[in-house]
Amino acid sequence: MKQTKLSSAQFIAKLLPKIVKTTFEKKGFVQAAILLEWPQIIGPEMSEKCIPEKLVFSRGKKGEGTLHLNVQVSSGLLIEYGAPLIIDKINSYFGYQAVTRIKIKQVLYKKEVLPSLNHKSLKNITLTEEELNHLNQIPSHELKEALKSYLIQYKKFFN
Repeated sequence: MKQTKLSSAQFIAKLLPKIVKTTFEKKGFVQAAILLEWPQIIGPEMSEKCIPEKLVFSRGKKGEGTLHLNVQVSSGLLIEYGAPLIIDKINSYFGYQAVTRIKIKQVLYKKEVLPSLNHKSLKNITLTEEELNHLNQIPSHELKEALKSYLIQYKKFFN
């Protein structure tokens, strides 16, 4: 049997979806898009006040889940009253009844420390020429952008 050698970018491209899927499933993020696209789903104003912690489904179901939100203490009442709107926006985004209930956990954090995956915060980190060359070898645009965001977040966190 002939073995073909994969470049490091191709190897990562094949391996990453399996790793990410497993990680998100362990955390309850069967629908990883809720985490990754949170500001686009519920809007920038609401996304500054709360972030998803996990999405839990009943055993064997992929719908009618409970979304656990971490909410700024000062915004708890606003998010509680806005819960039906949040549920509606999430379900409209997915096109089916993905979430039917929201559990709110009020947490204390400063606004500027709020974890976020928005693309505006990624602009000030640059990738090396070598990293860009590896990324450009990936044919899938979505995968390329996901890996680029991951690299930038990694550099932002560890550098």
